Amino acid sequence: GSRRSPPTTVRVRFDNAAPTAHIREPRGAVSRGSVHVSGMAIDGATVSVGAAQLPLDGDNRFEGDLSTPADLAALAIRFAHPRSGVHYYLRRVSP
Repeated sequence: GSRRSPPTTVRVRFDNAAPTAHIREPRGAVSRGSVHVSGMAIDGATVSVGAAQLPLDGDNRFEGDLSTPADLAALAIRFAHPRSGVHYYLRRVSP
């Protein structure tokens, strides 16, 4: 009928307890040159590509512009965490 629920605020946040990472960019294969890398990692993780460290913000998001490797077939995004170990996510580099 005429009854309504009170207004409610919904907050959507990254679940730091989930043992995963999310890569927003690049989604697929990358071209040689510069590439934008962004996503989220679990709390306490470090993210790097080659020697470049990608710092995490307060919500565990990261982003940066990097050069694709001239002599490698893939861009390797490295996630290291004290409990869950080291994981690599690869993006193929197009010739």
